[in-house]
Amino acid sequence: MQQPPRSQTSRALRAGRTNPALARVTPPTTPVYVPASERQRWPQLPADRRASTLRRVAGELVLVGLLLGLCFWLLFPLPGRAQPASPAAHLLPGLFPWLLQLSWLPHLPWLVAVISRVSWLDVGSGAGGAPPAVSNLALVLLGVALLVLFLGARCCRRAARERLQGRSMGLLLALLCLFSLLFGVFCVLLPGSLTQETLLAGLYGRVILAYHVNPYLLNGSVGLLVRDPLYLALPQGTFAPPQGLGPLWLDLTVPLSWLARDNPALVLLNFRLFALALHLLNALLIWSILARLKPEIRLAGTLLYAWNPVILLLGIVEVQSQLAVIFFLLLAAFLCQRRSLQLSWVALLLAALVQPLCLLLLPLFLRALARELRLLGRGGRFFWWAGLLCISALVVVLAYAPYWSGLGGGGLALQLRAAFWPDTMQDSLLAALSGLPFASWPPVAWVLDQTHWMILLALVVGGLLLLGVWITDNLELALLFASWILLALALLFPLSSPWLILLPLALSLASSSRRTALLAHLLSMGALLAYCLAYRPEPWGAQALITLGLPALIWGWMLFFVSTWQMAHPDEEEAQAHQPRRRPGLSRPSWPSRPAAWPSRPGWRR
Repeated sequence: MQQPPRSQTSRALRAGRTNPALARVTPPTTPVYVPASERQRWPQLPADRRASTLRRVAGELVLVGLLLGLCFWLLFPLPGRAQPASPAAHLLPGLFPWLLQLSWLPHLPWLVAVISRVSWLDVGSGAGGAPPAVSNLALVLLGVALLVLFLGARCCRRAARERLQGRSMGLLLALLCLFSLLFGVFCVLLPGSLTQETLLAGLYGRVILAYHVNPYLLNGSVGLLVRDPLYLALPQGTFAPPQGLGPLWLDLTVPLSWLARDNPALVLLNFRLFALALHLLNALLIWSILARLKPEIRLAGTLLYAWNPVILLLGIVEVQSQLAVIFFLLLAAFLCQRRSLQLSWVALLLAALVQPLCLLLLPLFLRALARELRLLGRGGRFFWWAGLLCISALVVVLAYAPYWSGLGGGGLALQLRAAFWPDTMQDSLLAALSGLPFASWPPVAWVLDQTHWMILLALVVGGLLLLGVWITDNLELALLFASWILLALALLFPLSSPWLILLPLALSLASSSRRTALLAHLLSMGALLAYCLAYRPEPWGAQALITLGLPALIWGWMLFFVSTWQMAHPDEEEAQAHQPRRRPGLSRPSWPSRPAAWPSRPGWRR
């Protein structure tokens, strides 16, 4: 008789019993033998069922992509028709004259007539459409696009429920990337632009290349730029030296400005193409990170980022530096998962050198990296930390060396102060609450003082940071607490803007936390509302109560009702898991018989 295969596990592990582990002792690394019938956690479905599920999910994603494409196409001419018109509205049509032919207004007069019946959506037939109607129609289209996006994310649950793996998920990823590229091209060619950040970034790069001037010291050298084409393309009085931006972002503007020479239209096109490339890379990084953290939601998480109108409009059309920050942070998480710890730390430093606010996130990721070094000896850890310190110093010195002349330590301190402690408040909860009638009451006025408000914000962010450093022991928790710190900044920072939501939205999707992603998506809806309201000529002082306060309030009530429902109606599987297991009477043979999977003793035969 043949002897059964000898297992490599101990009898205690096979019997379901474990011995207490001693402190500071590494558990044994002996590979555990798993029977062939239990090696695959998710059993493979039949081939015909997998093909049917793949076709259905792909068809639903194609339908969602077409509906989103229709919303973007209807949005195509609207930013360029807003009054007052943006200086960037005529740049791309001047470079590509055929661009205006893509507008649906002259080709679908019946749709214009139908929309014109609603007074608050009438965009007009000429070039002087009413600004409120333009922003209202854009808001309706973006709301429909967000609804379609969430329906597409719900369709992705079928792929997780049917346990699609391998090649099937690769085909769905290719479909996501294809539509992401199409949506990105739409955003690259969109005629309008709300801010002048793109032209300002191109001008900073041109100042370095053509005038050999430090952009941080442009306050006294504006006379050099009075005849520069990029300076003339900006509205009068809107030029300002970089505030709150790190030196690495200025370095990134140099090659893009060199490719465009002195053509403002090419500057806008180059920066938007660069933002599109970053957007696609970020989507692939989110896919790779979720594939290890939580594979069942990687399709939905990637879709919620890659097809999100908030990311596409605020990131690609307006070309914000947040996309570069997102790329470096996601790259750091990706490298940390592959145990390239020093490269991961360098990526974190690069993110902080683009946006100084990311300095708040370094202790969290440093704690996660430190937990990965537990298996090294004391000598190995000492040399690793010493090497990390040297690399950090080298990266920082190389980044600031080209701009140190004339800037010095005092100038660097002023740049950091501008990033962390702004002198003005605009479009924020602080500005909205300061305009309310009860703001003059002495206790409320004391809280709403900008200095006291910043102290309150520092306490909130500092508390989250200390709690995160204390709890964090893996990458997932580091991403989660980083998302919460950035969400607190987006809610309470005195100088608010719609672009602050981009970074916490991406990190919340990568952290696979549903509740954090829910708050980020609600705030992204408020960011879209603020983006559309910014096209109106008259400002609305209390808009932060709707764009920031209302999403946070809705999120809190949703958590309350969902938690109450879950306590009143527990899940059946969870209830069964908490029930005590009853030992079946006849399921186990009586002693001395043993299961065939147990290893035999010497000399035993069947």
